Amino acid sequence: MLKQLAYLFFFIFSFISENAAKAQVKEPGNTYIPWEKIKINDVEKNVADTVVIIITTRKFFSDKIQLFSKDQDAPCHLHYVVARLKNKSWNLEIKNSFEEAALEMPSNKDFLFYVHGDGKSFPDVLEGGLRMSILYSVNFVAFDYPTKDEELPFWRNFHTSIINVNNAVTSFGKMINEVKTYRALHNTNGHYTLLLHSLGNVLIRNSKGLQDSSIVFENIVMNAPAVKQRKHSQWVEDISFQKNIYIISNRRDIILTGAYFLTFKSYLGKKHRKPLAENATYVRLDNVAGHKHSFFIDIELLNLAPSVKHFYDQVLHGLPADNETCCYLKAKKCKNNYSMKKKPDCKFLISNDKIFVTSPAAPAMTELSLSNFINQIFHSKKLRTGSN
Repeated sequence: MLKQLAYLFFFIFSFISENAAKAQVKEPGNTYIPWEKIKINDVEKNVADTVVIIITTRKFFSDKIQLFSKDQDAPCHLHYVVARLKNKSWNLEIKNSFEEAALEMPSNKDFLFYVHGDGKSFPDVLEGGLRMSILYSVNFVAFDYPTKDEELPFWRNFHTSIINVNNAVTSFGKMINEVKTYRALHNTNGHYTLLLHSLGNVLIRNSKGLQDSSIVFENIVMNAPAVKQRKHSQWVEDISFQKNIYIISNRRDIILTGAYFLTFKSYLGKKHRKPLAENATYVRLDNVAGHKHSFFIDIELLNLAPSVKHFYDQVLHGLPADNETCCYLKAKKCKNNYSMKKKPDCKFLISNDKIFVTSPAAPAMTELSLSNFINQIFHSKKLRTGSN
């Protein structure tokens, strides 16, 4: 009888996990970019082009339609890809280093370095880069590793992704060192932020060689981290190549709930417990995020809770965030521990140029509805060229 109940229990939560995994692959606002729209091309360059950089550990095949495969390349073998959006197609250029690739970016924008979670193909990463570069007006750089094999069932794909992310740790360290060198050589006024999402946080947890590095990033944002909650303060306090660390969690996160029933691990992205890291700021989105997981890019959530957009506008541009600069954050009893209010008792303005508290409040992001947002990306010349 107990065995039958265990199987029933596993079946129910496998169903939940499968739907959670599917939701992560195609989140609200995503569209599918076919490989036919992604080519290695030498195109005319324009300062108004939308440009994103993908630094990937995937195997590269110049003679195939799927240029970057679902398999991982040799350790520390990185491909530096400059992707330029022209006429609804991505035109790729392969560079020899991060410095070569970064010189293709505007010099007057902040840099956002992004590490994705599970269930992402190379086209998915391009799509995310497009959305984030438009939403936050940043120079977008993704560190990409294989996490999506459509031939595998979701539970086997998840465990394969765990293997791949662990195998990518040395490559991640190589990228960080290149960014450090680039920033030292190209002294600009822009801010640098590292955003690690979900499973991608494994990379920073396991990157022991980066602990004694000098400052590389203003902010490190650990979003919905799919790493063990227990004793997390020990390795978080060892991270020292940033000014601020933000750990974002949501108790109702459906993706991490599904992951729990695959691994039976309590994840930091669901709930943080004491002891907390002294060098980190914790922000709980339980009150506003529902069952969401990718808070910073979920257009539906950003429409419903403009304070979420305002918060990410702060931290993804390398600015500090506390309950003085973000009036909708409610301080908890522990130091550097906040929850986001469902109904803020203050007014704030969201702007691409400046981020500040004001009164009365500016309109929320209602103009960025799901359908309008996607239509603007692929049909509006203004947004397609990245002029915003």
